[in-house]
Amino acid sequence: MIIPRDNGVINAKGRVTIMTSNGDKASATFQEIGHPVVDADNVIIIAASGAAFFDANATGKLAFLGNTVDTYKDVIYKDGTDKVVAWELR
Repeated sequence: MIIPRDNGVINAKGRVTIMTSNGDKASATFQEIGHPVVDADNVIIIAASGAAFFDANATGKLAFLGNTVDTYKDVIYKDGTDKVVAWELR
C-alpha cells in the first residue's frame, strides 16, 4: 500500500518475498517513507528509507535473514524496478 503525503512524499508498507533462482525464499513485512528525486537523466525516481521485519521461514542461502530486522535505503525507478541496500540491526 502506498499512501501519498504532502509535497510528493510517500509512505509505503506491505509484504515482500525474496527468492533466489534455486527457489530459496525469505519473506518480510516492511514500511518506508520516500520522496521524489530527479536523477542525472532528468527522470523522476523515488528515494526511500525503511525497515523490514523478516519472519522465521527463510530457507537455503537466504536462511540468514530469518528473524532479523533490517533497515534499508532504496531507489524506485519509473519502470518499477528497485535498488535496495540493507543493514541488519543487532
